[in-house]
Amino acid sequence: MKLRKTKNKRKNGCPLYGWPFLKSYVNIKKRKWGSDMIDAHVHIEHSHRFSDFINIYDSILENKDCGEYQREWLSRKSELRLSDYKDFINEMRKYKFPIEISFGHYPSSDFTNIYESLATALKESEMKAEFSNGLYINYGHKELGLNTDLLKILLDNNVQIVTASDAHRPEDVGKYIMEAKELIYKLILNRSTT
Repeated sequence: MKLRKTKNKRKNGCPLYGWPFLKSYVNIKKRKWGSDMIDAHVHIEHSHRFSDFINIYDSILENKDCGEYQREWLSRKSELRLSDYKDFINEMRKYKFPIEISFGHYPSSDFTNIYESLATALKESEMKAEFSNGLYINYGHKELGLNTDLLKILLDNNVQIVTASDAHRPEDVGKYIMEAKELIYKLILNRSTT
């Protein structure tokens, strides 16, 4: 199964890529996994935050469909100079903060109603949900992508899913995207056979 452009487009005309919801997927076992891969969320070392790197976005800014939107977005985001950021980091390293960061904690409550509300809002707004591998890649989170219960509810409500690595380093771009794709397809297959 190959990814394809969805009919939906951003207001500025840039196409969105995602997972078309499969109402009936009769011969899924006979199909081979496509080699197409969408990584919708990367940082590439946060270069967009710094005015020093603005010229690497020239080809995007010149795009007639995306340029105006991207220009406005970059003008808000790229106000820092890299040297100022480095100075700030070095200053903060002089202090010790009594903060410990809370990974591996899971809610003990049932969030089904909240997940259902979220899925309804996403569907009504024609928005997609991001299946991000970032916590798995960057922080050793035990589960790849979205919480499985949430993912099932999103699929049940026909919310389209877009895969992402949330790569913070160039070598992590695309990491585990094929595994994410396979996991999503397996859930779709299980839904279509029950």
